[in-house]
Amino acid sequence: MARLEPIDNRAFAAHRDQWLPLLGTEPDVPWNWPAHCRRIGTQHGALPGEDLAHCALWSDGHLEAMMIVSSAHTCVDDIHAGSDALFIEFLASAPWHRKWLHVAPPSGAYPPHAGVGACLVNEAILTSRTLGMAGRLAWDAKPTAVEKYRTMFHRVCHRPPLECGVDAGSGEVSMEIDASLAAVWQYL
Repeated sequence: MARLEPIDNRAFAAHRDQWLPLLGTEPDVPWNWPAHCRRIGTQHGALPGEDLAHCALWSDGHLEAMMIVSSAHTCVDDIHAGSDALFIEFLASAPWHRKWLHVAPPSGAYPPHAGVGACLVNEAILTSRTLGMAGRLAWDAKPTAVEKYRTMFHRVCHRPPLECGVDAGSGEVSMEIDASLAAVWQYL
């Protein structure tokens, strides 16, 4: 049975010991989860249920995915400019959920490619609604992840997320979902 918990030392250890040796050159390898959790926890401690500012998805003792969110984002898409959105700072799934890595899952883990990232997006939408943001989300996607987000949202909502521009320095694509897209999110 899968469960969400705050990211803690056990998650940091699982990431270091189980994920990093398998991730190779994936873009999230340099992410310093302990430092980011501390930063988000201190800057955005006003989030209700502070443990939802960062969460880990576990299944039978296996870390399946992690996410850090903050409430520090203002929408930039043409229709919702100026509206608040929950910002996904970091979202990563275990190596066995990344098809292109061809990694077998450990015994007892979720089946490979089970949609654990979508599960965390679902949690972010619910948190956004709780905070009065109508399910609106925003995030910056690595260029290699843009098509994965388009595919996930097409599969679940039959519509892609909004693409709101490209950062000239990093090449990351700013993406958002508005309240209408969040309303048709039917993952769980």
